[in-house]
Amino acid sequence: MKNLYLIKLYLFIVIILSYSCAPMEDIVYLNKMYNVENINTKHQEHIIQKGDILDIKIISNNKNYFEIFNISNSPDNPNTTDANLFVNGFVVNQKNEIEIPTIGKINLYGLSIEETKLKIEKSVKEFILEATVIVKLINFNITVLGEVKKPGNYIIYDNEVSLLKIIGLAGDLTDFGNRKKIKIIRDSKINTLDITNSAFLYNEFYYLKSGDIIYVEPRNAVRLRSSSAQTFISAASTVALIANIILRQQ
Repeated sequence: MKNLYLIKLYLFIVIILSYSCAPMEDIVYLNKMYNVENINTKHQEHIIQKGDILDIKIISNNKNYFEIFNISNSPDNPNTTDANLFVNGFVVNQKNEIEIPTIGKINLYGLSIEETKLKIEKSVKEFILEATVIVKLINFNITVLGEVKKPGNYIIYDNEVSLLKIIGLAGDLTDFGNRKKIKIIRDSKINTLDITNSAFLYNEFYYLKSGDIIYVEPRNAVRLRSSSAQTFISAASTVALIANIILRQQ
């Protein structure tokens, strides 16, 4: 009877420990190779949308023109804050327009960043024959939630952001993050990616868009929120307890 009790206790501990651990194939990224010979996936350019904030620089040899067209704050300036960029950037209004001093309103509906640059240059040349225009999107933001080490909203000063890059910015997934169920919410639609399989690198959702929300589900396991060392100590204590019980029965 006592031996049966020990056996049940041992099995219970084994089950608990097995649930608290995950096989390596569920943790390691890209451990399943995928044949991509016939796949051609490329990053989709950002299309200007309502609410976008643009940093626009109009460069000319004429200093007077430069001061008229340009605002001093720039995302490249380390002393510039997000608040300053919001206040001094060019916000795309509900009619998909921006308004530049002297030039006036310019409609950017359906245009990419590069197309926006070319359209502004065309308008600028009505005032300055030789001018260069630089356009940057300064409110490219991604929200990361769930089982990551640093969840939050991230402002990205880059026109091309991948899922792996944003996971890196968020400090990587926790030990409890389900790498087979990374949800990307875009335009009220949800797409689920498995980052243990290299096929996700060629998914249309691999490159993120401004406003995307990333949610990392927890694994279906016992979530002992502790470090590896604490887990090891707990397991060692359990083994010591079992040994003590056995010794008492002898």
